[in-house]
Amino acid sequence: MSFEARLLVAAGGPLAAGLALIWTTPWRRDADHRPARAQQRRIIVRAGYNPSEVHVDAGSPILLVFQRQETSACSERVVFPGLGISATLPAFAETTLELPAVAVGTYPFTCEMEMLHGELIADPPAARVNRVSLPPCAPAGASDGGQRAQGEPR
Repeated sequence: MSFEARLLVAAGGPLAAGLALIWTTPWRRDADHRPARAQQRRIIVRAGYNPSEVHVDAGSPILLVFQRQETSACSERVVFPGLGISATLPAFAETTLELPAVAVGTYPFTCEMEMLHGELIADPPAARVNRVSLPPCAPAGASDGGQRAQGEPR
């Protein structure tokens, strides 16, 4: 065996093993295919769904926690006809329903008898940013001139 062949075997083996290790490590695979974090919403079931309109971000998995606070036969089951998903809701218990990421749109849900109604509304992710309530700003020119009432924090 020539010197070049021995050098190639000596350097090539560890190099190939190192590349294989780098490309097959879990952190490398997970960095490219990181699962989206599930968003959780709680729904109380008592003579209806509260809230009956549930907003989520489209494109992320969803965890709906149904808390059934009654024994009415009507509310024993929740059905998402557009998603092909249904689940039994035991009385006076919480049931977590895992839904896949959905596209922007409205997905109705009902009881098995279609007497109770609700809607899962998947908003574009940017649309939910503006839902935060902030205190109103003071009108222009309504400055207190640096004066504060006695006892008011600075």
